[in-house]
Amino acid sequence: MVKTTSKIKQGQENLFKHIFNICELCRDKGLKVSQAEKIDIFRSLPFLDVIQRNTLRLALCMQIAKSREDEAKFNRLFETYWGVKAEDTEGGLLTTNAELLRTDLPSGRENEGHRDLLAETATEGYDHTKNNANLLSRWDASAPPLDETISKIAKKLAFQKSRRERISLKGKRIDIRTSLRSNICFGGDLFKIYKKNKKLLKTKLVLLCDVSGSMDVFNSFLLQLMFGIQKKIPTSRTFVFSTETDEITEFLQNNNVEDSMIKISNAVRHWSGGTDIYATIKKVNNTVLRESMKKNTILMIVSDGYGSNNFKNSDSEISPLERELQICKRLVRTLVWINPMYGASTFEVRAAALKTAMPYIDHFLPAFNTIALKKLVDGLMQIK
Repeated sequence: MVKTTSKIKQGQENLFKHIFNICELCRDKGLKVSQAEKIDIFRSLPFLDVIQRNTLRLALCMQIAKSREDEAKFNRLFETYWGVKAEDTEGGLLTTNAELLRTDLPSGRENEGHRDLLAETATEGYDHTKNNANLLSRWDASAPPLDETISKIAKKLAFQKSRRERISLKGKRIDIRTSLRSNICFGGDLFKIYKKNKKLLKTKLVLLCDVSGSMDVFNSFLLQLMFGIQKKIPTSRTFVFSTETDEITEFLQNNNVEDSMIKISNAVRHWSGGTDIYATIKKVNNTVLRESMKKNTILMIVSDGYGSNNFKNSDSEISPLERELQICKRLVRTLVWINPMYGASTFEVRAAALKTAMPYIDHFLPAFNTIALKKLVDGLMQIK
């Protein structure tokens, strides 16, 4: 009896040590873990079946993680502590399935654990994930095609009306001056009537797609959108971002989809990582947007808005992200933000980066389901 009691006590002490060590590891790697949170974790243990490691992981995650990025980071730290590689965890997890912890997305349930994310981890990182994502496994052949939706979007966005006008034989407004001068030879009789039309400018569309871990469940939608937009609007430029930002325009121009996805997988080594929206906006501002004219540039961001680096400097009233958004707003004609989660019953603007961006967004549109895609098209039709 004494030996049994001693073993139970020893087991409890070992469990407490493990929990304490995990909390300290999280603090060392940048996650904030207060003493009050540690106390709450230990108080919750009697009500949990901590023999199951997954139960313990969820219990710790709910106390320590404050955002989607924190959840992804904690998941990697937890598995690393127990000596388990990222690809060996249940379902081949690279990041925690945050959609299931925070929302009731049907797509999140159907892809529980993100079992389709078969990645070969190259290096183990905490703030920055480097992996060779298998995009072919994320292409959902059974998903409803977006050809019709993308065709409507492309038709609207391919050209924009300029403030300048041109003379033509068709139009609503009559060009009186040109008509009178052209009919002088007829004695003033108006045999030829000329009209005015707005000049058409080719739109320069810049597409930024979030490929961080929190967007994994929407990868099929993102891939269809990127390939479709590039095919319908050849002048567009496409970037993907998480902790880094890479342009994939040249890969999308390949007619062979399978070959393109293999090349993208090899080139983009930060797929399913964290999110740094600030660094992405800053890079785009300093490169592609400065090279283009504001009057025909549309910036389209596809992201759930969860990101890092939205802090304020002590001597500044605005955050670095907000400062870059102000610059971005001056460089583009229209800023469109597509949030795939917008339209879900539980959706709220909770992400700090998205809250910061809302005042600068011209069109905030959904892409949650078929109905949302119709709203997406209707919203894009409002762009002038």
